[in-house]
Amino acid sequence: MLKLADCLLVIDLQNGVCKSEQPVARLNQLIKGVNARIDAYQAESRPIIFVQHNFVQHNDKTLIAGQSTW
Repeated sequence: MLKLADCLLVIDLQNGVCKSEQPVARLNQLIKGVNARIDAYQAESRPIIFVQHNFVQHNDKTLIAGQSTW
């Protein structure tokens, strides 16, 4: 049985973060694990918080809301 905390916090699993010049190691395995955890929290009606950021600095156009990297 999977032990669940009071809530699940998912941070920065955006394309622009995970599939950048230095991609996340074993990304497919990570995504499957995160999705399984999300499913478990949803099944128990526990809260899930997703945090993603977007860059709004003048010279950084990496994570702009609405684009595929975001």
